[in-house]
Amino acid sequence: ITGIGGYPLAWIGFAGNDTQRSVRVMASSGRASYVLDGIEITWAEDEHGRGPVGTSIRTGAIAVCKDTRTNPDFGPWRERADQFGLKSVIALPLRCEKSVIGALTIYADEPDAFGPEERRLIEELAGDLAFGIEVRRREVDRARAEAALRQSEVLFRAVFENANDEIYVSDLNGRF
Repeated sequence: ITGIGGYPLAWIGFAGNDTQRSVRVMASSGRASYVLDGIEITWAEDEHGRGPVGTSIRTGAIAVCKDTRTNPDFGPWRERADQFGLKSVIALPLRCEKSVIGALTIYADEPDAFGPEERRLIEELAGDLAFGIEVRRREVDRARAEAALRQSEVLFRAVFENANDEIYVSDLNGRF
């Protein structure tokens, strides 16, 4: 999206379940990626959570900052955005299994850059990203469950094969 779309920055942030409700940068792309170094963003109802990212995660809706230079909720990040020429932002919620896990955030180098057609395309992209994340999470969960089952089988076999006593296995009806 930064190459073809010409946007200076796009990034994915995951919502933390910590007490601060922090947002962790998971991936970023674009010439202005350095703007994210050491940045503090939350999805809490505080100064660092009222920007587009925090609002999008908290409400589950698209959040747009039409002009980073004048929007009062963008205050904590204004100076850094100015350094990189970032003038508008759109943040879209990423939903997995009906809950918001994070946001896709895209910055533009002109104010009010996200028209209806761009918003529709970016919203479709956010849906595709969320679907990919959900599928990957399921794959990881399945792999962990399979590994735990294999480990359990190894342990059971070791106990069974090294037992000094006789072991009988029966079903619930008492059949051996």
